[in-house]
Amino acid sequence: MTITQHLTNHFDVQEMLQEKLLGSDWRDKVNKTDLVMAILSELAELLDSISFKWWTKKEEDWENAKIEVIDIYHFLLVWALLEGERWDREFLAIQLEEGFNSEKRVKDKEKIKKTIQYMLLDLNLGTVSSLFYYIGRLAKLAGFRHLYEFSELYIKKALLNEDRKKRGYDRDESRKYIGGREDNELLKGGEK
Repeated sequence: MTITQHLTNHFDVQEMLQEKLLGSDWRDKVNKTDLVMAILSELAELLDSISFKWWTKKEEDWENAKIEVIDIYHFLLVWALLEGERWDREFLAIQLEEGFNSEKRVKDKEKIKKTIQYMLLDLNLGTVSSLFYYIGRLAKLAGFRHLYEFSELYIKKALLNEDRKKRGYDRDESRKYIGGREDNELLKGGEK
């Protein structure tokens, strides 16, 4: 299976996840404004992960940066699904690939900040295709070595989100913890 096919399949995975999390009428419960706010929240978490604050000495957490990129990607998939047939899935997957391949370096804090600035403009314009390009770029800059790694973490995070629903996370944020650890920690460094 090609990486384009993997990425295209993410739309089906996200559709199933949305139905499990919110029901078959999930499109009636989600709107573009809420998605933009969710993406902004995740972008802030990404910035925090790379320790963008020059006034602190916090170390970068590149493994968490990858998870935040995946979280942003989840919301972009939902946005594209919400808009329905307006966007060709293969085209969006190729946009993500092109964004990923446009970067040579990984773990580049300054380029992440610049890419987020571009994303903020396109979030306002609602340009989904360019947002997929930028999420590919962020994936490379956050440390993904190849898109198969990106795809694998997307699937793991989707399964984690489904498990969160079963644990009642939508009713109580404390259910995000397993054995005293935030469940996202289980995704870091290849842990399952």
